[in-house]
Amino acid sequence: MKQRNQFTNSGIKRALLSLLFLFPMILYAQTSQVTVVVTDAVTGEPLIGVSVIEKGTMNGLVTDIDGNFSINVPMNAILTFSYVGYNAQDVLVTSTVLNVRLKESSLDLDEVVVVGYGVQKKINLTGAVTSIKSDDLLKANSANATNALVGQMPGLIAKQATGEPGNDNSSLYIRGIATFQGGTQPTFIIDGIERTQDDFARIDANEIESVNVLKDAASAAIFGMRGANGVIVVTTKRGKAAKPSIRYSGNVSIQSPTSLPEFANSYDFARLANQFQGKEVYTAEEIQKFKDGSDPLRYPNTDWYDEMLTQNAIQTQHNISVTGGGNDLSYFVSLGYMDQGGLWENIDYERYNLRSNLDAKITSTTKLSVDISGRVENTDGGTQGSEGIFQQLIRNTPNLLAKFPDGKFAYLHPCTLTSWLWPTPQADITKDAISPY
Repeated sequence: MKQRNQFTNSGIKRALLSLLFLFPMILYAQTSQVTVVVTDAVTGEPLIGVSVIEKGTMNGLVTDIDGNFSINVPMNAILTFSYVGYNAQDVLVTSTVLNVRLKESSLDLDEVVVVGYGVQKKINLTGAVTSIKSDDLLKANSANATNALVGQMPGLIAKQATGEPGNDNSSLYIRGIATFQGGTQPTFIIDGIERTQDDFARIDANEIESVNVLKDAASAAIFGMRGANGVIVVTTKRGKAAKPSIRYSGNVSIQSPTSLPEFANSYDFARLANQFQGKEVYTAEEIQKFKDGSDPLRYPNTDWYDEMLTQNAIQTQHNISVTGGGNDLSYFVSLGYMDQGGLWENIDYERYNLRSNLDAKITSTTKLSVDISGRVENTDGGTQGSEGIFQQLIRNTPNLLAKFPDGKFAYLHPCTLTSWLWPTPQADITKDAISPY
């Protein structure tokens, strides 16, 4: 009886091992090599470089010069075909040979693009023009319109020198710099009128309908030498023949620095001061007090960035607009408010934007447009501005006291310092030399 059970158990084990070896073979058998030919639905010409991917997986490739490709997929899988200028298409795999015909996308070709002082359809456009719509600009939630364009338009280069609220414009360059004297910025056209970069930077993104960048000589030829560095054409929103529509948008965002420099603590500062000077500026006893923090009033360890700056800055934006009109009169009115805080308590930027675009049909051949826009700005940059503040924070050494235990700010009397870089030993600083504000 015992021997019979041993044979039975042995047979079960062999059967399980056979199934394990057979299972991957069954899975492999379910995948077939599918050959596909991709052509144009109208001309029948093969399409080169069509992207093909098995839906829900990373299994994909592109068609060759003859529009052919082969891929291993299971039956009833779905292949997604996508190609620039054509509608994307999903195809169910039902056989090992497939013929796929892609149709041209007429949506992008019929889109109207503002070029110079007129408009053209993309299908008739020969110059290098890139466009972006209002919805894409609003996704950036940027207080500055120049920063909202960063990374969204090919050929547009942006350089931001500072993040100070109200002064955080990006310098824009279209395909680099084309002039060696005078201005290097592109020309800005807002609703048919040449404006400055600051006018564009301070515009409320909720007012913008589209931004078109003219990048080459063909598209910017009408502007002559004013278009040498490219042209940025901005079109604001206008009213339409429809019932009055009221729209509100608002957002609150938190801004924080990408990175801040890290400085040596007071212990390392004292050691390095002795090493650099080649003499004993700080005694071993004083260096030890910097290290253990036993006397924080006379031998402090101050992180000036942590003491004087906040970790985050709050930015709020609100906009309310009214649009509507009839066959003879249409209107668009917008009122916006923006508040951008800084990392320093006394740095803040407020802006109010107002725009009113009215279009009236005077006769069957005459149309009158009245555009009114303006802004009110309030910039609080402190007495020194952000540049001066950060210069002082960098220059302040960690062995200088920032605050007393009761929270009052302190400063060192100039008589106690040989220079701003190398203070005398802290043991020589008396209570009278440290004065509260």
